[in-house]
Amino acid sequence: MVNVEINMPDNLYERLCRLAGAGDAVGDFALVVIQQEVERRERNERRELTMAEWQARRKNRPVLHINFDAAAAIREEREQRTHPATSSPRRAS
Repeated sequence: MVNVEINMPDNLYERLCRLAGAGDAVGDFALVVIQQEVERRERNERRELTMAEWQARRKNRPVLHINFDAAAAIREEREQRTHPATSSPRRAS
């Protein structure tokens, strides 16, 4: 196990002691709290974005301008997958 030293304000330490309760070591209590916070953040990293979150992220992304017809490229790829012998050869980009 690794030891971590944390410098904290006196009032925060006093609050931590109160919450730890009588007979509980402050370090043990702090370890439980840290473990819970790490698990919470890991769960949040894995969760799906809400529509509003996705839209907010999308608005902050730069616009990508492409110089080909993406829909046509998708149609051609699907055609090649479903009918490989009859589809037209791929165009070079």
